[in-house]
Amino acid sequence: INSVYGIAKLGYKNFLFVDITGRNDWSSALATPSSTANTSFFYPSVSSSLVLSNLIELPKVISFAKLRASWAQVGNDTGPYQTTGAFVAQTPFSAQPTFSAQTLIANGNLLPEETSSVEFGADLRFKDDRIRLDVTYYDARTNNQIIALPVPISSGYSEQVVNGGQVRSRGVEVILGLTPVYKTDFRWDAQMNFSTNRATVEELPAGIDRLTLAYSRVYDNVNQTVWFQVDEGGRIGDMYGTGYLRNENGDFIIDDNGRYIVDNN
Repeated sequence: INSVYGIAKLGYKNFLFVDITGRNDWSSALATPSSTANTSFFYPSVSSSLVLSNLIELPKVISFAKLRASWAQVGNDTGPYQTTGAFVAQTPFSAQPTFSAQTLIANGNLLPEETSSVEFGADLRFKDDRIRLDVTYYDARTNNQIIALPVPISSGYSEQVVNGGQVRSRGVEVILGLTPVYKTDFRWDAQMNFSTNRATVEELPAGIDRLTLAYSRVYDNVNQTVWFQVDEGGRIGDMYGTGYLRNENGDFIIDDNGRYIVDNN
């Protein structure tokens, strides 16, 4: 990857600040033997902050107040050999190297991923900075995700690389800082933080209703399986698994050996 990055910082009378950035990447992982059209991608950002305590007179209990907002885009490429076929080294035979075609169907039209996000926040301090509150809300969308979709093994491959889907991440972060004791020879600072994030799948690649990211099978007496799957409207990290048979009263049904029975539905 080769990159060019630029930043401009602007300030006005110590209360208004604006940062503007721009970056362009050139990734050889997105090239094909016949084209480099998708190897270059540009992503900018703009962020600003307004220091209210330097602009207007606030109540004495407020020692500092700042509001901030930003908009940003981030680009992302992929690993090598996703856009063109390649041979993969295998176990040597009679001390001679062997190779086979990769099990991944390459995509010569692969585009870089793109994440666009907005963020709003506030930094408030009270009682000569002895109480500090920092609150942030963000909303990010990722498009053109690079996904390896499973394909029938009878095709000679196991996966196909595509661009597709859209994931939206929203969250809140809160940091509360306190200085309950502040003396000449002793100071006690305490800090607490809270955060929450919800990543929702808003779109899946065309023709896909559900995508399995991974699974784990437990070969015990009942052979259970747990899948990490995503559906449109679902969340990243949703887990599905085989349950146990129950009767009409909701009680578990036990076999002759006293074990649970898997419900295949």
